[in-house]
Amino acid sequence: MKSDSDPSASLVRYSVTGAFVSFVGFICIGITTALVLVCYREYVPAGVELRELALFGALIALVLFLADMAVLWGRVAWVWFEVFLFVICFFLNLPAIFFKAPHFLYALSLLTPLTGVLLLNSKSQRVMRQNVVKLRQWREASKNAGR
Repeated sequence: MKSDSDPSASLVRYSVTGAFVSFVGFICIGITTALVLVCYREYVPAGVELRELALFGALIALVLFLADMAVLWGRVAWVWFEVFLFVICFFLNLPAIFFKAPHFLYALSLLTPLTGVLLLNSKSQRVMRQNVVKLRQWREASKNAGR
């Protein structure tokens, strides 16, 4: 049985909120992409197709996935990319009400970034980030001791 001070045991405990932050991030990117397609379509340059905008959203989702993996690997500075992404999505969605956005889509597009930032600032996320840093330091110490 693992002790309470073991950081790998606490990762199991906080993995649900970590997965939920990733899920909220992907939903946020999807809803923002949909809102951009619905509201800002007439302001998109003529050569840009729907497929290109969807691929851009998929590329941002891939970068978010890589940032989540970097945080889980112990590089907690990448959490600022996630915060930056949520803030950009929020401010990109904010003026959509002037373009007659569907109310349900608009409400979701504002709630998902706020929920993501709230989850990233939660106590369980902070404890999880502290524990992944401990795991990274333990990994590096055992790697250096083996040399």
